[in-house]
Amino acid sequence: MRRSLGRRRVGWDVLTIACHPAHPWVGGAGGPRDRSQPPPPPPTAAEVAATPLLVREEGSGTRDTLERALRRHGLGLTLGMAMASNTALKSAALAGMGPVVLSEVALAGELAAGTLVRVEVPDLPLRRPLTAVWRRDEPLSPGAAALVAVAASLR
Repeated sequence: MRRSLGRRRVGWDVLTIACHPAHPWVGGAGGPRDRSQPPPPPPTAAEVAATPLLVREEGSGTRDTLERALRRHGLGLTLGMAMASNTALKSAALAGMGPVVLSEVALAGELAAGTLVRVEVPDLPLRRPLTAVWRRDEPLSPGAAALVAVAASLR
């Protein structure tokens, strides 16, 4: 990072892979999962990489985090669709167009409602730091300094 910038990690964000309830990764085969059957095994990083994913645009922190995690396995992203809008990506996933990768905060409503289902991928951790950044030559205002301090204390 540039020396002209101050920074402080204030927390962590977890990315989540979520699918329409009819997706095979959650046990669907054209419809919701039959609860009398055991759930399918979780996909591997290789299976995720081979699947067209709904992701943020190139250069976004969300996409960079995903691509870095896949590269650690020697894998690359198979792009299903890239958009700059979380809402558009969630709509595409809700329509069954494929798994979506977004912050769990962005997916909280759909996961709670069950309209999208979280897919755990044990060998693909998707965690990224949240960092406050400011110009060193312009001290933080008291309010901004307090916000950074409170955010950092919550992690």
